[in-house]
Amino acid sequence: MKSKHDSLKDLCTASVPELREMGEFHKTEADGSGFTLCRRGGKVLGVAHTDVSQSVQSYRQDLVITTSAFEHGWLDDRLGVHALLYYLPKLGIKIDVMLTENEEMGSSTGGCQQAIDVASEYNWICSMDRMNDDCAMYGYDSDQGKWVEALTSHGWKLDDGSYSCIADMKRAGVKGANFGVGYQKAHTKACVADIQVYENQCERVAKFVRQFEAYRFIH
Repeated sequence: MKSKHDSLKDLCTASVPELREMGEFHKTEADGSGFTLCRRGGKVLGVAHTDVSQSVQSYRQDLVITTSAFEHGWLDDRLGVHALLYYLPKLGIKIDVMLTENEEMGSSTGGCQQAIDVASEYNWICSMDRMNDDCAMYGYDSDQGKWVEALTSHGWKLDDGSYSCIADMKRAGVKGANFGVGYQKAHTKACVADIQVYENQCERVAKFVRQFEAYRFIH
């Protein structure tokens, strides 16, 4: 019998080429990388990167699940992929997903012009690729407008953030945010995520999407 976490186990052993088969792959870079678009009729675009840090690329162990935590060196950002493609839909959330590459190199394919053109079709974008339970903005809060009001009305603590895919996607002209999913020790074989924090964060994001998916937040 499959458990509710089997899809995460699969994601933590899947190669980048295997994950490209989950949607429409668009090659955008000379090295053969690109982005994969999973269309589900959503008005919001979720963004998650499938590449992993060079420091853990050789990690091949299975996902360990304890009573309170997930343990795997690839949780950054396979946990984000899982949240957007599997967990949110189980909560009744319809969201399109863009799987990007090269984020760990500091040059996410989400920032290429083709990906920007796709992102501009949506009301707003988000990632779930962050420690703890806050929300990183990367400058999307610079005008302190309706987007900030919406996020803070749901109790999100806003942080500047350092880098993620959506940091390169401002040219799409819509707002973005990166929600924490409770992982720690990223880029190490000891990476771990608190299951309760992860599930709580997915519930919070689902509630936020339900209220604001129809609002187009211009950046």
